[in-house]
Amino acid sequence: RFHSAADRALAWEFDRRMIETGHFRGRDRWNEGPRMCYYARESDRAHRRPYRFMLMSWKSEPRLYLRIRDADACAAHAEGASEAIREMFRRDEPGCHNRDHCKLGVHYIFEGVPRRHCGCCAAAFQIRPAIEDLDDYLALVELGENKR
Repeated sequence: RFHSAADRALAWEFDRRMIETGHFRGRDRWNEGPRMCYYARESDRAHRRPYRFMLMSWKSEPRLYLRIRDADACAAHAEGASEAIREMFRRDEPGCHNRDHCKLGVHYIFEGVPRRHCGCCAAAFQIRPAIEDLDDYLALVELGENKR
């Protein structure tokens, strides 16, 4: 549930762009309202496979999760993107309780610094979305969809 008119407009525009680019929408439940998951294929949605994008309300603010598996493939694009996207790539997580044997974490180098994001509980990259960055979100997930 999005509380401000601007956040609702962002959610509608994001949904429109996802459907326009061939993604399949699926709803999920969350304590603050529904989560909207977007999948590459209808069969992925039907079998609840990993989503490409998830838009949800987190503490009354929109949160976008991006399923990026190969962040190194996205680094050049991210360096030319908005400051918010660059900051998302700069964030380094010290690790989760599964750090020593986590197979879902994403390791990459951004701006010459080794970084890591946990991927145990959700997609490893998350951001407060902005309408003007929608093209970049799509490009980043396309570039980093498959691990080399």
